[in-house]
Amino acid sequence: MKKLTKFISLALALVMVLSATACGGGDKKESGEAGGKSDKDTITVVSAYTDPGNFSTYSQATAQAAVVTANIMEGLVRFYEGAYIPNLAESFEWIDDLTLEVKIRKDVKFHDGTPMTVEDVIFSNELSRTATQSAGGWVMVDNIEKIDDTTIHYNLKYADVDFIQALSGSITSKKYYEEVGDQGFGLKPIGTGCFMWKDYQTGDHVTLEYFEDYWGTHGTIKTVNIRFISEVSQALIDLENGVVDIITANGSTITAVEGNKDIKLEYSLNGLHEYVGFNFNSEKVQDLKVRQALSYAIDREDIVTAARDGIGTPSYSLVPTNYTPEYNEKCNDYYKTDVDKAAALLGELGYSTSNPYQLTLLTDTSPARKMEAEQVKNAAAKAGFDITISSFESATVTSILAGGNAADYDLFIRALGQQTSTTYQMGTIFSVAATEAGNNPFWFTRETPAGMDKFDDLFKEIKQTTDDAKRYEKMKELQIMERELVLACWIVEQQEVRAINSKLMGYYISTAPIRLNDCYFEA
Repeated sequence: MKKLTKFISLALALVMVLSATACGGGDKKESGEAGGKSDKDTITVVSAYTDPGNFSTYSQATAQAAVVTANIMEGLVRFYEGAYIPNLAESFEWIDDLTLEVKIRKDVKFHDGTPMTVEDVIFSNELSRTATQSAGGWVMVDNIEKIDDTTIHYNLKYADVDFIQALSGSITSKKYYEEVGDQGFGLKPIGTGCFMWKDYQTGDHVTLEYFEDYWGTHGTIKTVNIRFISEVSQALIDLENGVVDIITANGSTITAVEGNKDIKLEYSLNGLHEYVGFNFNSEKVQDLKVRQALSYAIDREDIVTAARDGIGTPSYSLVPTNYTPEYNEKCNDYYKTDVDKAAALLGELGYSTSNPYQLTLLTDTSPARKMEAEQVKNAAAKAGFDITISSFESATVTSILAGGNAADYDLFIRALGQQTSTTYQMGTIFSVAATEAGNNPFWFTRETPAGMDKFDDLFKEIKQTTDDAKRYEKMKELQIMERELVLACWIVEQQEVRAINSKLMGYYISTAPIRLNDCYFEA
């Protein structure tokens, strides 16, 4: 078996400045070396979220908390440029289809000064294994076995290469966690990261300080202040005045800072892949020509401009474009906007603008989603569709999708999270097993739509293939199969934009929150 530890470099850079977490596009930004380094050793980052109040990575693993914990906690592996690479693990290797062997680093300490041991790792794994938000990634595990003081075997009940994503979960000190409990841990998490907890003022900020015994590389930053400012305009004022160094930007921010030599903009995929899905319980979407017509009718460029403030890129595949080894560029040739083709396909079914095909589109009430729905409705109308938009609060939409009632909706707009491997995320929406578990908003079976049996068989084969090259080729094949079946209308890869002090260097932006390990300011 080949090791799944090799470094996979990006061969594809997005050239549009327009989907969690490099200037000009792409999923990462490593600021390059420039001039000398200044003596400034404090950085202030604005979190656009409100204070979560709990920073436990086991009971409260939210995006709000991750802004802070991403620089405190670490896992055995981390997701980098579309693949998992060793982190606290020195190496990991499939020794057979059901056994993953992990060797942990010997030089790692927790923020309380105690060394990281195999016992700490297994204890932390068991916390993740039972936590509501992460338990699903561990269902294939039979047991976790200590082999020696640096070696662990993860024994699976069935082959599934996506188990590796579970090893990105946080590792903490068994002794500390048992002393303070999850509540105490949530108020002062201890990990192995480059920065450790220093101060917390509820509703205002968290301060981190450099961990002197950090095992990895480090820049010149000694103090990180993370301020909770949900109002973008206020964050921008603070950035322009030099009070803060990094903020999350929006369309108006981009316009405001253009030409400001003291501020640079960094664009990155945020891991969210917007799509129009089909309720395959509805007879109205069973005909392939209907799904093809809708795919041709949608104007993705308009959606990026109108619904996403120009921040995003059109999507044509279930795999993000920055996952270079497995992305199939042939998908770009499928379903470019062509109203005439869309109209012709509906015409073959007896429908036209004067006798439109009626569908109901379910969406939530967020401004961007409502605008996406309007854009889909208006574009589809030109081809002969008559789409009724049904919008509710997000929790209600989730409940309606869980019911799968064809009387409630034919189409829906959601986002596929792609912060981890493609097959892991696909399994949450496309697999037959997910349908049977009630977790699949598409509601298809092996017979619906036609050809789904072959798709599901190939999908399962990919999840059981531990050879990287073979898995990537099979994934490319699966993408074309999905395009021919039209299981969804992929519309936008979302992006995030950060406005940053132009002298700040060494940060890393990916689909996860920004990593500050190697940061420094130019002189």
